[in-house]
Amino acid sequence: MKERLPTISEIKRATVKTAPYFFSRDTLRFFGQTMSSFKVKRSPKGNIYIYARSVQKDREGARLRVVIDTYTLRRYDPETQQLRLTKIPHPERLCLEDVKRYIAKH
Repeated sequence: MKERLPTISEIKRATVKTAPYFFSRDTLRFFGQTMSSFKVKRSPKGNIYIYARSVQKDREGARLRVVIDTYTLRRYDPETQQLRLTKIPHPERLCLEDVKRYIAKH
């Protein structure tokens, strides 16, 4: 039987010392995210990944315009309670398909 997948809230609590700003209110707001934006998935190799859409906006006169639309992707290591940056040799801006493909291979 597979080990239970941690929730994003459990990952946030576990990484409070190793990544204190990753889930901070200011960081989430900056990237246009909320805690419920994040998904937690286990890869076929057993790695745990978290991902969420990241949208940064810029004010252009009275209107907001999207300047960056990509995805945040990190590997969670439950033993060290760290979030590891995942280096995807692909475009600067990730789409959801890129994220799912990466997780499926790793």
